[in-house]
Amino acid sequence: MVKAQIVRNKNIRFDPLKTEIPVSRKGLKGYLRSSSVREREIGCIAVANIKKTHDMKIIKLIVEKISDSCLFVKLAALQAAISLSQEHSDDFLRLGVLNLIDPILSQHFLADSKMPSSKQERKLIISIVQNSLYLLESLCQVNLAFFDSFQDSPIIPRCLEVVLAKNKNYMVPCLELLNTFAEENEQAFELIEDNFEELYQLTTYDDLTRDVKMNIILLISSVCIPSKQKQMIGEYVIFPCWQNLVFNPYSELVNEVIPSLNKKSKNSYFDAWKSCVKAQEITLKIITNLLAVENEETPIGSYFINNSMVNDIVRIASGLLEDVDIGFEAFPDILCSVFELQCAAFYCLQNLIINTDYLIRVVRPKDFWEFLFNQIRKISCIFQEQTDWKETAEELLDTIIKVLLCFSKKYGNLITGKNYYVSELCNLIAHLPGLLPCSLIGTLTICANEGITSDQARIIFNALFLCTVNEDFTTIIEVMNLMYDVFDDERFDNVLTELRILQMMKVGLEMLRIRTSKIIDKDLRARGEEAVENSVAFIKYKELHGVN
Repeated sequence: MVKAQIVRNKNIRFDPLKTEIPVSRKGLKGYLRSSSVREREIGCIAVANIKKTHDMKIIKLIVEKISDSCLFVKLAALQAAISLSQEHSDDFLRLGVLNLIDPILSQHFLADSKMPSSKQERKLIISIVQNSLYLLESLCQVNLAFFDSFQDSPIIPRCLEVVLAKNKNYMVPCLELLNTFAEENEQAFELIEDNFEELYQLTTYDDLTRDVKMNIILLISSVCIPSKQKQMIGEYVIFPCWQNLVFNPYSELVNEVIPSLNKKSKNSYFDAWKSCVKAQEITLKIITNLLAVENEETPIGSYFINNSMVNDIVRIASGLLEDVDIGFEAFPDILCSVFELQCAAFYCLQNLIINTDYLIRVVRPKDFWEFLFNQIRKISCIFQEQTDWKETAEELLDTIIKVLLCFSKKYGNLITGKNYYVSELCNLIAHLPGLLPCSLIGTLTICANEGITSDQARIIFNALFLCTVNEDFTTIIEVMNLMYDVFDDERFDNVLTELRILQMMKVGLEMLRIRTSKIIDKDLRARGEEAVENSVAFIKYKELHGVN
């Protein structure tokens, strides 16, 4: 099951932080501790740009700066905290970040306090409140422990009041926070349910952008989907989703938006396009949730999906044509928006594959298989470059790779010639960083089981050796499972002996056994134990048959 993630545009939210800050990591703490307001602000901006740090002193200093007396520093610190929140939510919880956000919201959000007369100061306070809400949403999204702090919180009804009042300063962050709370917080769920009609009425107003309207539909769907109210889903959710799917963001971008841009500024064409793209992204998240199930039941979305919608989802997943050059260096956030939209489409396709058979009613399995490989080739080339959109490209690539594995598991028997892709998969496994190779190993297992040569076996062993250098636990499990599933055939015994594979497996097995014993997560530990058991059986079997 895949549940859609709340909309997050990593690159756009922090517009004030786009400037390159010439601060080395070594000098960051000095900037953050400086008596100079400007240097403290620069330090916070630099932390926001590095995204991740292993230095707890930097994280502590960022938390401290949230209560800085200077509004500019406070804002930059909040934005830095948002940037770090995905990786360091436990640290923020332990350091009491909620105690620092609470007075900000109490003074400027929960209470109708008088705003300062200075226009600049008003804008700063609005931005500080917005980013305080975004930080809460980001932390709650990745760490359920934060939800405990919001049982019967006045922030939740206040967010709903803001949305119903169409407060344009805070409407979007409030919607995102409510969408995060909707599933886990009973108070939020009941408030949305009680104000269902009023919320839907907002989507009829012309003064709200398409993305805001679809954020409201997402909120409404959080009530409809769990209760499986088909009539309400059809009336309030499906029709606006269908309307948004027919929009073609790529032709609009190439034919209308790009010609209207220059190298220095964006304009109303871009803003309108961006709103439509965000609305489409939210639409895909709603459909993903409609197609999600906990057990073996039929997803509620299967009653509404049709061939036209599936075609639209595949088209959106396709992205831009390879020969389109839209000047990404000048406007990198355009490509980030495209990648995020594609990512939402692939999440949707994953649930279509796992929980329904609609996809292969529309596309031939071999065609979709090749489509996925073409997407992986295209994105992996971009991913190799050091660009502003690399992080978003990595997320997209990871999603496509997982969709490929799901598709291979379910429909692999309908695809002939899978072993033709062994060398390409091995090349990707050997050279892609981090966790990206993990799902590819599963696909490689399926392809190799169709039948491989001794030369292909050597290529596989080399790729597996290279991808285990980072010692990732789940990757090692997949490697051991591949050995058990593919190389039990005696045809490969000479290659196993030639490359001394059993000796290497014994070393890996001992490391896997030790690491498995330390795993707390029950499911992951069970996977590790199964891999250990299979590897022991494999080694014993091969040794009995003369492999050494």
